[in-house]
Amino acid sequence: MIRYFRLWWHFFLNSLSRELEYKSHFLTMIVVDVVWYSTQIALFEVIFLHTNTIGGFTKPEMTIFLATFFLSDSINEFLFAKNFWTMSENVSKGDLDFYLMKPVSTTFMVLFRYVYISAIFNLIGCIILLLWGVSLLSYSPTISDILNFLLLFILGNSILLSLQVLLSGIIIKSIAGESIVNSFYSTFQIAGKPDTIFSYLLRKFFLYIFPISMIASLPTKALLSQIGIIELFIAAIVATIYFVGAYKFFKHSLKKYSGASA
Repeated sequence: MIRYFRLWWHFFLNSLSRELEYKSHFLTMIVVDVVWYSTQIALFEVIFLHTNTIGGFTKPEMTIFLATFFLSDSINEFLFAKNFWTMSENVSKGDLDFYLMKPVSTTFMVLFRYVYISAIFNLIGCIILLLWGVSLLSYSPTISDILNFLLLFILGNSILLSLQVLLSGIIIKSIAGESIVNSFYSTFQIAGKPDTIFSYLLRKFFLYIFPISMIASLPTKALLSQIGIIELFIAAIVATIYFVGAYKFFKHSLKKYSGASA
């Protein structure tokens, strides 16, 4: 474990060095992220000019929801997303062949090779937004609510990672890798909407079959004391199934991978 942490730290330093070589690009990416987050917040601000709730969420509750969604997105960007973006390129150009030859876990290399440094600033902003949203509530979440939020937040992020690992396995077997990545990020926008805006069947589908709504909706509900023990238990089972299944499928895809020249 210590060996892999040291290796990740070298990945981090290497990524930092790359980013600082092109300072204008580094600053541009920060501005782009700020604009995207601001646009999402502005959209809901406009909606709240015409209604008091969205999917049962008041304005303070919606602020918490958005902060939770943004925080998950920022963590994923920082640790994993850049590697997922380049997965198709790694397969088509043969870079994956070099990963397979390294004396470390190929899965670790594929998931952690690159770190998206500018996402650190997003993380800080999202935490501030989350704390601000909590301060706007007319009541204070209990210790139990906070613990449930943290648990579901971890489970939601494991779902996000599992989906990316699962799709990475498909990319290894497919020639349409770029389309798969683009489709995933289009679908990911569903996580940025409260699950309560969907019909009953769609809500259950996005929570437990294709659990994209677990990323932000369930953690937010937990912080608002709207989650029971049964929902926690089901969420843990779904997240475990996805994580184990995605990992096994990815390992299977690597075994079947015959190289870029094949």
